[in-house]
Amino acid sequence: SAILHQLYPISIINALNTPTGITTLVRKPLSAIRARETWRLLCALRSSPHAAIVDAFGSALHYTDNCPAVRADELLAALQTEGFTGLGVGDLTGD
Repeated sequence: SAILHQLYPISIINALNTPTGITTLVRKPLSAIRARETWRLLCALRSSPHAAIVDAFGSALHYTDNCPAVRADELLAALQTEGFTGLGVGDLTGD
């Protein structure tokens, strides 16, 4: 968007277009999250004080947490307590 281009140089925006680009620049674990209610999940994750980056990428939401030690199973359990169903969480960092 135009606002994003005003805030960040185009080289940073282009670097964030891939999972590897995100983890390289942010230096935090990256998870891919899928749920039946993608829009509600996107809004919930973006409003979380723990979220560093949350963005749609294909059919999944790519998520980085401010806590570098968060595990996919912990994230899945937290989302299930919020009432989300049909969840899938995967680690994209390969760590």
